[in-house]
Amino acid sequence: MNNCPFCAIAAGEIDSDVVYKDNHVIAILKVRAAVPGHIVLMPIPHFVILEQIDKQFLSYIIIKAKQIASAIIKIGSPLPMYLLPILIFFISFSFYNHFKLIF
Repeated sequence: MNNCPFCAIAAGEIDSDVVYKDNHVIAILKVRAAVPGHIVLMPIPHFVILEQIDKQFLSYIIIKAKQIASAIIKIGSPLPMYLLPILIFFISFSFYNHFKLIF
Protein backbone atom coordinates (compact mmCIF):
# COMPACT_ATOMS: atom_id res chain seq x y z
CA MET A 1 0.00 0.00 0.00
CA ASN A 2 1.32 3.43 -0.89
CA ASN A 3 2.57 5.53 2.02
CA CYS A 4 1.85 2.87 4.67
CA PRO A 5 4.79 2.92 7.10
CA PHE A 6 3.88 -0.56 8.32
CA CYS A 7 4.15 -1.97 4.80
CA ALA A 8 7.49 -0.15 4.47
CA ILE A 9 8.68 -1.75 7.74
CA ALA A 10 7.58 -5.19 6.52
CA ALA A 11 9.44 -4.61 3.23
CA GLY A 12 12.60 -3.56 5.09
CA GLU A 13 12.43 0.00 3.77
CA ILE A 14 12.20 1.50 7.28
CA ASP A 15 14.56 0.38 10.04
CA SER A 16 12.91 -1.27 13.02
CA ASP A 17 13.78 -3.61 15.84
CA VAL A 18 12.51 -6.89 14.38
CA VAL A 19 11.61 -9.53 16.96
CA TYR A 20 10.29 -12.07 14.46
CA LYS A 21 9.64 -12.23 10.73
CA ASP A 22 8.51 -14.90 8.30
CA ASN A 23 6.71 -14.83 4.95
CA HIS A 24 3.37 -13.92 6.57
CA VAL A 25 3.94 -11.74 9.64
CA ILE A 26 6.46 -9.39 11.20
CA ALA A 27 6.84 -8.54 14.89
CA ILE A 28 8.72 -5.42 15.93
CA LEU A 29 9.36 -3.59 19.17
CA LYS A 30 6.87 -0.76 19.49
CA VAL A 31 8.31 2.72 19.09
CA ARG A 32 7.44 5.01 22.01
CA ALA A 33 6.04 2.09 23.98
CA ALA A 34 4.28 2.83 27.25
CA VAL A 35 6.20 -0.08 28.77
CA PRO A 36 9.55 -1.32 27.40
CA GLY A 37 9.10 -4.51 25.43
CA HIS A 38 5.71 -3.89 23.84
CA ILE A 39 5.55 -5.73 20.53
CA VAL A 40 3.62 -4.91 17.37
CA LEU A 41 2.69 -8.02 15.37
CA MET A 42 1.26 -7.39 11.92
CA PRO A 43 0.56 -9.32 8.77
CA ILE A 44 2.91 -8.57 5.90
CA PRO A 45 0.03 -8.26 3.42
CA HIS A 46 -1.81 -4.99 3.88
CA PHE A 47 -5.19 -5.44 5.61
CA VAL A 48 -7.14 -2.46 6.87
CA ILE A 49 -9.67 -4.22 9.10
CA LEU A 50 -9.98 -7.55 10.84
CA GLU A 51 -12.90 -8.55 8.63
CA GLN A 52 -10.56 -8.71 5.60
CA ILE A 53 -8.43 -11.47 7.13
CA ASP A 54 -9.64 -15.02 6.55
CA LYS A 55 -9.94 -17.39 9.51
CA GLN A 56 -6.92 -19.49 8.59
CA PHE A 57 -4.60 -16.50 8.31
CA LEU A 58 -5.99 -14.93 11.47
CA SER A 59 -5.38 -18.21 13.31
CA TYR A 60 -1.79 -18.14 12.05
CA ILE A 61 -1.34 -14.60 13.42
CA ILE A 62 -2.72 -15.59 16.84
CA ILE A 63 -0.52 -18.71 16.99
CA LYS A 64 2.56 -16.62 16.16
CA ALA A 65 1.60 -14.10 18.86
CA LYS A 66 1.41 -16.91 21.40
CA GLN A 67 4.78 -18.33 20.29
CA ILE A 68 6.45 -14.91 20.52
CA ALA A 69 4.96 -14.28 23.98
CA SER A 70 6.14 -17.70 25.15
CA ALA A 71 9.67 -17.00 23.89
CA ILE A 72 9.69 -13.63 25.68
CA ILE A 73 8.68 -15.30 28.94
CA LYS A 74 11.50 -17.85 28.56
CA ILE A 75 14.19 -15.20 28.08
CA GLY A 76 12.92 -12.97 30.88
CA SER A 77 10.42 -10.36 29.86
CA PRO A 78 10.70 -6.68 30.71
CA LEU A 79 6.89 -6.63 30.77
CA PRO A 80 4.94 -7.35 33.94
CA MET A 81 4.60 -11.12 33.98
CA TYR A 82 0.81 -11.07 34.29
CA LEU A 83 0.46 -9.52 30.83
CA LEU A 84 2.18 -12.21 28.77
CA PRO A 85 0.59 -15.44 30.02
CA ILE A 86 -2.90 -14.12 29.40
CA LEU A 87 -1.71 -12.52 26.15
CA ILE A 88 -3.68 -9.31 26.17
CA PHE A 89 -4.18 -7.99 22.65
CA PHE A 90 -5.08 -4.54 21.56
CA ILE A 91 -6.47 -4.54 18.05
CA SER A 92 -4.99 -1.36 16.80
CA PHE A 93 -5.90 0.92 13.95
CA SER A 94 -4.00 4.04 13.02
CA PHE A 95 -3.99 6.82 10.53
CA TYR A 96 -2.34 4.40 8.10
CA ASN A 97 -5.00 1.72 8.48
CA HIS A 98 -2.79 -1.34 8.68
CA PHE A 99 -4.17 -4.07 10.94
CA LYS A 100 -1.84 -5.02 13.77
CA LEU A 101 -1.80 -6.55 17.24
CA ILE A 102 0.04 -4.88 20.08
CA PHE A 103 0.92 -6.88 23.15
